[in-house]
Amino acid sequence: MLVQLSFRQPPEDGSLGAGIAHRGMIRVQLGRATSRRALAVGILATLALGALLSARSADPALADPPRQALRLGHLDARARAASGALDDYVATLAAARDAGRRGMALVQAGDEPPAPALEAAASLVEAATPAAEAAESALSALGGVAAATGAGVEIPMVAGAVELRGIAGQLRLAADAAGSFVARRQAAVHTLEHLESALAALDAGDPSAALDALAEARAARSRLAAWDPPPITLPIWLRTTERLIRAAEAVARAVIDGDAAAAERAARRYAAAAEEARRADVSLALTLSEAGDGLTATPMRRLATALAGVEAARGIVASLALDRP
Repeated sequence: MLVQLSFRQPPEDGSLGAGIAHRGMIRVQLGRATSRRALAVGILATLALGALLSARSADPALADPPRQALRLGHLDARARAASGALDDYVATLAAARDAGRRGMALVQAGDEPPAPALEAAASLVEAATPAAEAAESALSALGGVAAATGAGVEIPMVAGAVELRGIAGQLRLAADAAGSFVARRQAAVHTLEHLESALAALDAGDPSAALDALAEARAARSRLAAWDPPPITLPIWLRTTERLIRAAEAVARAVIDGDAAAAERAARRYAAAAEEARRADVSLALTLSEAGDGLTATPMRRLATALAGVEAARGIVASLALDRP
């Protein structure tokens, strides 16, 4: 180093050694000045690099476009895989919903047993389990990629195997209960139909046929009377139909006996009971409708919620796929 040149004190006589030493000292000072300048340049360069780095965008697409393009391609692939899984899931659940709706309609007013449709719906829900698992896996993978790319979209989850098994179990319980419920609903209908047949027979002057029809009405009514626990409106309906049947029987017997006065009295009793019959029948119809809905309401609501969740997830996932065929 240049500093080694100042190896002695300059002589007091101002000789040549003093000049050399003097020049050495000057060179040392120049060397130190050069080092400071280089250090300053290095500091400035570091500051400039820092300023450049701090100015780089935090957005991955702007900070590193090629790498971000790769990320987006990966995101697109995951989104398309998830869309396919969700499509399969939606198709199976939609089929289960349609079968369940058919079962609901048959519970309320169908002439066919509703149990097969409800059983089919339960089987379809169970069959959707693999599709549910595939959709859950695809959505989980997509969520990780979406977070890495900064997509800013929260990937939802969908109903899984546990939820599907619960829905299927409730649909099977509804299928088991539907048979007895439909039998009661049909018994109410048959009771009124046999009463109408009895009245038609009386109008036709055939009291014996009327009594046969009334016996059928009484038998149909007994199936409803055995409902335990009964709906709140059933006792009113049972009381009213009993009055109608008894009055019609009295009319038929009076006609057979040729007792016009007894027939007239029985006819007035029938008319009085008939005034309450419509109100009682409407009340029972509403009760039966509510009871029928109650059989399938919970599983069908859960199934609709699951299907809506998958549909919503499919829309979100579709928004992450790149715009290409």
